[in-house]
Amino acid sequence: MTTRVTKIKPKDRIILPLDVSEIDKAISLVTTLRDHVGLFKIGLNLIYSTLANLILLSNEEAIDYLAKVRALASMIDGGRVFLDVKLCDIPNTVKGASKAISNFGVRFFNVHASSGSNAVKEAVVNRGSSLVLGVTVLTSIDTVECHSIFGNSPNDQVLRFAHMLKRAGAHGVICSPQEIRVIRELPDFNDFTIVTPGVRPNWASVGDQKRIMTPAEAVKAGADYLVIGRPIIDPPPEIGGPVEAAKLIVNEIEEALG
Repeated sequence: MTTRVTKIKPKDRIILPLDVSEIDKAISLVTTLRDHVGLFKIGLNLIYSTLANLILLSNEEAIDYLAKVRALASMIDGGRVFLDVKLCDIPNTVKGASKAISNFGVRFFNVHASSGSNAVKEAVVNRGSSLVLGVTVLTSIDTVECHSIFGNSPNDQVLRFAHMLKRAGAHGVICSPQEIRVIRELPDFNDFTIVTPGVRPNWASVGDQKRIMTPAEAVKAGADYLVIGRPIIDPPPEIGGPVEAAKLIVNEIEEALG
């Protein structure tokens, strides 16, 4: 199975998370940045906020809200969406969820590696045209906490998960920048897509991320896609606005790739 795309334009390597609870904010971000980033990540915050509003608002308000949801969907076709649902359940439940997700035709959706190989296999079999990524160790987890959860270091646990995901047919892995080289140095993962959060330019604050790299460092290490949110959405005043921040990161990626 060969799914990794090595000739990716610098702009298209950036995945912007729409980690907001307001649909108007999501629409604004897409309007502002759709020409400056490659993909948009839709995660639990926006998904559950949308569901809550559609159920809890009055009928008239819900109709207006649904129109905004449809407007957002029309602004970004499925090929530019990473659906960050982090499926983690028994295989039959993952199967049903993956079948539902397949209707959207998104580029990527993800499943927790900790759900086990059978659950990952069900996601792969029922994915439709989407590619399945495996979540390994979250970037907010440091070495001490990783040992307390998995009884292993981040490097060793991510590699263990990556081997399982590969055997189960997943198309790629989500890991922190610190584990990229651990995966890339093994020939078995030459065709594996690596998506990495925890990417922070030198001019951005670290926030709650623990195992981080700059955009240049991450792509040099072998990352295909970089999930970058706060540095673009809320950059330091001296950087300018979101567009200026995105352009700076694109330039950094371009220079790193030569």
